[in-house]
Amino acid sequence: MMRLFLRGWHTEGLKEERDPTVFLVHHQNMFGPLHALPMLPDKARLWTMAAFFHVRTCWRHFYSFTFRRRFRLPRGLSAIAAGAVALVLPAALRVLRAVPVHRGSRRIGETLRESSRALEQGDSLLICPDLEYSSPSPEMGGLYTGFLHLEKSFYQASGQHLAFTPVYCSAQRKTVIAGPPLRFPDDVPFAQARGEMAARIVSEINRLGRQSGDIIG
Repeated sequence: MMRLFLRGWHTEGLKEERDPTVFLVHHQNMFGPLHALPMLPDKARLWTMAAFFHVRTCWRHFYSFTFRRRFRLPRGLSAIAAGAVALVLPAALRVLRAVPVHRGSRRIGETLRESSRALEQGDSLLICPDLEYSSPSPEMGGLYTGFLHLEKSFYQASGQHLAFTPVYCSAQRKTVIAGPPLRFPDDVPFAQARGEMAARIVSEINRLGRQSGDIIG
């Protein structure tokens, strides 16, 4: 259904995998998830802020942060716009089976446990790990690394390394491009390999952006 709004867009590099994967997308001020989610396989479950799952907290976030602070809209218009979003978004996220993200709180463990169960059941995940998620820059910078802990639970449950698949949404080519899956190496402690994996993810996403012509230089 959502693909109807992305006329002319297509995918590249996506392969039908039997095993679940964690798709990692450059947020780019909503551009990434809005284009990746409709184009990726149906079982990709989106990580999204826990506040968006409840009407009151969703309204509060969009009113005070999105519309007042970022877009600098007047109070009345912000209240109306936030109300419209809050009436639709929580229900839509439940239909999409999105995973609530309790980032910056002790409840982040709930996010990881629900995500681990989803992976064990064969579902994939879609995560935008950017530190600066509101930046419109086509180039990805720093990222949160907490999601990488999913590797530990997945390996413990399956004996396999979890696939982390970099994805770039190219405005130039109107294409959602998936790079090759990245996996943790054997016989390297997680604490040592985590930093390297984070750097590889950023490097690969930006490589796809340069290859597409969105990132110059």
